[in-house]
Amino acid sequence: MVAVAVRLHTRCSEITNRETVIVLINHPKRAKQIISFEGMERRRGIIPTDIDGFIDYKGGVFVYMEAKLVGADVPDGQRWALENAVKSHDQVKGREGEKGHKACAILFRHNTNPEEDIIVKDQYVEKCYFKHNDTYKWWNYGKNTVSQFLDKWEGYCEKRGYDL
Repeated sequence: MVAVAVRLHTRCSEITNRETVIVLINHPKRAKQIISFEGMERRRGIIPTDIDGFIDYKGGVFVYMEAKLVGADVPDGQRWALENAVKSHDQVKGREGEKGHKACAILFRHNTNPEEDIIVKDQYVEKCYFKHNDTYKWWNYGKNTVSQFLDKWEGYCEKRGYDL
């Protein structure tokens, strides 16, 4: 069994009393298949990119997650895609009396052996990209795990009136 969040088969309200939620991949063997974008080059040489993780908090706050090996570069196109996704949320206006969207992207690093699962919550966030004081940039994040970062991000958003 592979313990990775992919899809819940039960409503969130039914699982909130549990301390830990483990969601299993429906088809673990299929999850190990490489998804090839060969032949998918689009206009201006654009090719699809993947996003390693995504959280949607009630359609108003979003987190995009990208994993890279320690020392591996983030390709420019993938970095631009993450930045553009985050910026696009600011363009969404909330309904009357509601805030628009808040979003961030995080880059976390791992040095996990290929035959082992990457436990995301324990990996260290290297950088996060979001708008703070009217400035979008990649902020260096220090020695916080993904789990610690998400706790801080949720607090940051709640203090600004976003409903999680």
